[in-house]
Amino acid sequence: GLHEGRRLMADPDTPSYAAELEVLSKDEVRINGSLMWSTYLGNNF
Repeated sequence: GLHEGRRLMADPDTPSYAAELEVLSKDEVRINGSLMWSTYLGNNF
């Protein structure tokens, strides 16, 4: 989520910084993509 991202950005020296950021990015793309499609379809049908 955004809070995790902000927390990681504030402390980029953590060992798992890149790995966590990558996981967050993938999860958010998948989740936000689903939400966008739901909203898009809901608004158009």
